[in-house]
Amino acid sequence: WRHDAEEYIAFLASHSINAVRLPLSAPLVNEPSFQITNNDCGPRYRGWETLAILDDVVAKLRTAGIFVTFGMHTLSKPAHNQGSWTDVPNGEQQLFEAWEKVALRYCSSAPNA
Repeated sequence: WRHDAEEYIAFLASHSINAVRLPLSAPLVNEPSFQITNNDCGPRYRGWETLAILDDVVAKLRTAGIFVTFGMHTLSKPAHNQGSWTDVPNGEQQLFEAWEKVALRYCSSAPNA
């Protein structure tokens, strides 16, 4: 929240970083996108929908020539991991749904897709 996405991406590019991993939360991916009403994502993204922010960051990384890989980091929210996905009720289904949504949203924009 102290630096905007452009600053981080410029830093990555200036240090020849060519790939990043973006950790995601399955429940936040699966739920309808919601509006950010505070500055937790920086002032630029205040009022934006959550998935629109992700779209913007992924597009900026791609423009900078930085490859994006996603990781389904947690099955709980806001970010308190509950251990293994096998310990979460319907954990496997949540994972499948989240990965499907991410794949449908971003795989068509991958190089050579």
